[in-house]
Amino acid sequence: MQANRLRKLLETMTDEELGKLSPLSASATKVRRPHPRQAEFLALHCEEALYGGAAGGGKTEALLMWLAQGIEVPGYSAIFFRRTYAQLSKSNDSPLTKAFDLFRPLGGKYKASEYRWTFPSGASIEFGHMQYELSVMDYQGPAYHRIAFDELTQFSEEQYRYLFSRMRKRTDFPIKMGVRAASNPGGPGHGWVRQRFITREAERSVQSLGAYQPSPPGLIFWPAPDRAFVPARVADNPSLDIEDYVARLRTKLSPVLRQRLLNGDWSVVPGQNSFLFKHSCETVLPRPGVIPDEVLENAKLQCPYLFVPQR
Repeated sequence: MQANRLRKLLETMTDEELGKLSPLSASATKVRRPHPRQAEFLALHCEEALYGGAAGGGKTEALLMWLAQGIEVPGYSAIFFRRTYAQLSKSNDSPLTKAFDLFRPLGGKYKASEYRWTFPSGASIEFGHMQYELSVMDYQGPAYHRIAFDELTQFSEEQYRYLFSRMRKRTDFPIKMGVRAASNPGGPGHGWVRQRFITREAERSVQSLGAYQPSPPGLIFWPAPDRAFVPARVADNPSLDIEDYVARLRTKLSPVLRQRLLNGDWSVVPGQNSFLFKHSCETVLPRPGVIPDEVLENAKLQCPYLFVPQR
C-alpha cells in the first residue's frame, strides 16, 4: 500500500519536482520519467552503486539516465560498458537502441565509428566493451567523470577496479563522479559482485518478496559507507507486461535461473550436481547423489545454509 501511494505521487510530479528528487536533468525527464525505483537509484550520491537483481527491473535505462545527468555540462565525459560489442548492439532492446530513444530527443548525435554520443554543450557519452581481460588497456589514456557497467557479473573484478583509475576532474567541475552498475545474479563474476555489494540482510529482504510485489520504497543496502545496492525486480517496472513476463520466468527456466532472474536471489549457487544453496528458512532441493565435500565446505564458508535432500 505504501509503495502504491509513492508511485501515484511520483506520477503526478512535475519535471521540476522530479528533478529535486533526482539530479537527472529536467530535459531528460521530459523524454522518459524514471520509474519510482529508478528515481531512488538516480538520487544516490555515493561513489558506487549496483542496481537490479531480478530480470526486467529497468536496469539498462537506469544506467543511461544516470549518465545523462551531465549532458548539459561542457566537457562532461562518460562511458557505458558491456562485456562484448554484440551485447551492446544485439536486438531492438539493446543498450544502443535504448540510447537512441533517450539521447536523440536531448539533442544528442551519434558517431558510429567512435561509439560516441555528443550533445550541444560539448558533453559526450561513449559506449565501450572489454571482451578480453587485457582490453582494459584500451582505456589506459582516457579520463571520464562517470562510468557505467551493464551486467556487471560478465566482467572481472580487475576490469571493474581498473576503471576507477580513469575517473578524474577539475576542482571546479560541477558533476559528482562515480561508478554505477547493474546486473542479474549469475555469470562468471557472480562471486566477486555478491561479495562487494550484496549483504546478508539484502538477500533475506529479496527472498521475502513475492514475484508481483514491488520493492518497498527506501529498500537500499549499504555494504560500505560509499557503496550501495538497490534491488529491483519485474514488479518495479510498470513499462513491462508484468504478468506475462513473470509467467514466462516461472515456467521456462531451471530452478537456479528462476530464483535468480525472477526473484533476484544472489544466494542461489549451482554446485557440481546442480544443488541449490539457500538460507536456512528455505527448502533446498539438490539432485539425488552425494554432495562433494569441497562443494559443501565452500557453501558453509559463504553462509549458514541448510541442505535438505530431494525426496
